[in-house]
Amino acid sequence: MATRDTRITTYLGAFFSDWITGMCGPLSVPFAALAIWSTQSTQKTLWGCLAVSSFFVASFRVWRNERLHGEGQLAELNSTVEEKNAQIAERDGIIRTFQEKPKRTAAEQHHYETAKKALEELGPNARIALCHLKIHGELTFGTYNPVLPAGWGGDQLRGMYISLAVRGLVSQKAGKRGSGEMTFDISPTMNGVLDELLYHPEGE
Repeated sequence: MATRDTRITTYLGAFFSDWITGMCGPLSVPFAALAIWSTQSTQKTLWGCLAVSSFFVASFRVWRNERLHGEGQLAELNSTVEEKNAQIAERDGIIRTFQEKPKRTAAEQHHYETAKKALEELGPNARIALCHLKIHGELTFGTYNPVLPAGWGGDQLRGMYISLAVRGLVSQKAGKRGSGEMTFDISPTMNGVLDELLYHPEGE
């Protein structure tokens, strides 16, 4: 920690740093002497007032200059601190950018965009059909229909799953030859992104 400069030479340097202080400071000494040795009361009072005035003017100028100098240094220090803080904040932001793990891999992002586009094209019914399939794991259509969502027919639901299979969101497997069975389940590559799209839509 730096030590304070309290030397007499430093004080004198500050005292005589401007011409007003230099004039008022030295002048207060002869004024004071003249006030003491003067014989006439009026002159004595006048010289005494001049001596006191010169002393206070000189002292005030030294105090004022030191205050202005100190405030200037403080403002410069604050400016430096703010600049350093801004640099630190910028550095921390860059570090966080490199440390943050990408939300999705390139493959996951591709599957996400594919599923999102399919849901936009097929509308709200596609979400209902996919949620229903996620609940039941897989659904087989054949001689009899599987469990259906409320208000849906078997042909309607099967048609929706075929459309979703074409877009890669659903896997489609045929049953035994001639049975007419068709089984659907969620495509493994789409399972994660569908969780995000169906249950955590963007903007919610």
